[in-house]
Amino acid sequence: MTTVNVRSLNYVVTSNKEHKLVLWNLETGNIFHTYKDINGHSGYIYCLHSFKHKYDQIIVSGSDDHSIKVWSFNNLNLKNTLSSHELPVICVTSFITDKNTLLVSGSDDKSIKIWDPVLGVLLNTFIGHNSFVSCLEIIYVHSKVLIASGSGDKTIKIWNPNMGHQDCLDKTLNGHNNFVNCLSKMEIDSKIYLVSGGSDNLVNIWDVDTGKIVNSIRVDTCYKIFVNSLCTITINNKTFIVCGCTDSNIKIIDPGSGFLIYNLKGHKSYVNCLSTIDISFRGKKQKAFLSGSTDNFIRLWI
Repeated sequence: MTTVNVRSLNYVVTSNKEHKLVLWNLETGNIFHTYKDINGHSGYIYCLHSFKHKYDQIIVSGSDDHSIKVWSFNNLNLKNTLSSHELPVICVTSFITDKNTLLVSGSDDKSIKIWDPVLGVLLNTFIGHNSFVSCLEIIYVHSKVLIASGSGDKTIKIWNPNMGHQDCLDKTLNGHNNFVNCLSKMEIDSKIYLVSGGSDNLVNIWDVDTGKIVNSIRVDTCYKIFVNSLCTITINNKTFIVCGCTDSNIKIIDPGSGFLIYNLKGHKSYVNCLSTIDISFRGKKQKAFLSGSTDNFIRLWI
């Protein structure tokens, strides 16, 4: 199951086995809407993302059918279909420019593409990975936007989209011994780090400026456990790394010491997606996170 939080709203979007998007109300736990457009996806939905555009909230989905669909939250209908990838679309994210919000997609075809999602226009294609692109993360460093991509070729690449159609590759990070499955940014003392998780049982913390590993953390003594999803959460001014793993557990790790703080049990299969949210609980605003699993359950952790 794939999930995404609709930012600033009490809703979460998930994909289901029928290739449809389902919109849930977090307060009630009930389905608010199912996107059933006749021009919707014809294959499994691998990834979801949301961003604000003017007065609308945009939901983006990437699929096994090689396409990206752009949906309106306000109108509950399909706005655009983006087609250029030659294989399944595995990951999508977005970043803000001076003019508008641009979409970034990664695919099994080893490419990364940048789009204007509202106009439906392909703006650029990055080629550099030797295997599928499994994950993307946007990092804002020194007033510039960088795109981080993880791949089945065991590397992470940092791209500078502001370089136009020139060679946009900034640097390549080597430190995983197997597939890189997930990426997340982390801020500690006003410095931005990149966190990566892989099929090698490792979580690596990277200094984006130098491209060096700050800390490499083995998440479990069992080397067969993979890290499938990541997010970071800050509670009482302390930042933690949250890992969704193939042992069905969610592990919360201290990034400095590398110690396991909590091992959360609740899912019965792989935890494939994580998303941090702000919620009101018992009359108080606080951080929480959502998890989605191949057991077909979404869980909210407070």
